[in-house]
Amino acid sequence: VQNLSLNMYRDQITVLLGHNGAGKTTTMSMLTGVLRPTSGTAIVDGCDIKTDIKGARQSLGLCPQYNVLFEELTVAEHLYFFSKLKGLTQNRVKAEIDKYIELLELEEK
Repeated sequence: VQNLSLNMYRDQITVLLGHNGAGKTTTMSMLTGVLRPTSGTAIVDGCDIKTDIKGARQSLGLCPQYNVLFEELTVAEHLYFFSKLKGLTQNRVKAEIDKYIELLELEEK
């Protein structure tokens, strides 16, 4: 992604659309900390992605084109995986898993 400049505004939904290879996934990967930009930076809700990625992640959401589920993982393992991606602490991850498994009645899944 070269020379990308964009503004997103609070309380609005922003959509990245483009053809295959346009840089949508790369851009989101940089904004969420999966990839580090080779130059430049981004400020997300006042948080620089190079110095405060956890803060930046608090304001981001991603809706992938396809389900991101893995056949070999249980419900609890999926919740663990995505909670860690979100940056939750180990104690908070356990509490979230327990809460949602009970709430959704998925104890046997």
